This record gives sequence, C-alpha cells and structure tokens, in this order.
Amino acid sequence: MANKKHKTKEDKTEVNEPQAEYGDKEMIFFNSFEEMNEYDHRLYASLTPEECLSEVTAMRLRMYPHLKTNLYPWGKEIYKD
Repeated sequence: MANKKHKTKEDKTEVNEPQAEYGDKEMIFFNSFEEMNEYDHRLYASLTPEECLSEVTAMRLRMYPHLKTNLYPWGKEIYKD
C-alpha cells in the first residue's frame, strides 16, 4: 500500500470545453451587480442608432413572436383624438 500513486487534483477553475461551442462569443463573469450594470451601460452607450433599433427589434420579437408574422396586430385603422 505504501507504493500506491496518488492522483493529483486538477484545477477546477479552468474550463476544458471546446471553443467551437460558443463561436466568437465570450463569457464574462462579474464580481457584483453594480459591475455588471456598468458594463451594460457602457455597451449600450457605444451602440450606433441602427444597432439600438436592431437590439430593440430583437427583444420585441423575442417577447412577442406573433408580431413577426402579423403585420397589423392591432388593426389597420388609426384613430385620432
């Protein structure tokens, strides 16, 4: 029993997944919610108006997918006061 080899523990903080799973995207880990909010605000401030519209459209279609196929979900008439 004295000659038994001990296995060394691997570093558990290192991820051994293939890069192809995420493509060109990257994972970002934050230490606090404040740090995450600051990152988000800087990212949104760096977007062009076209990119902002694209993001809003993507969020809108994620929440209301029926709007993609129905061009007039609330009818074709416009009412003015």
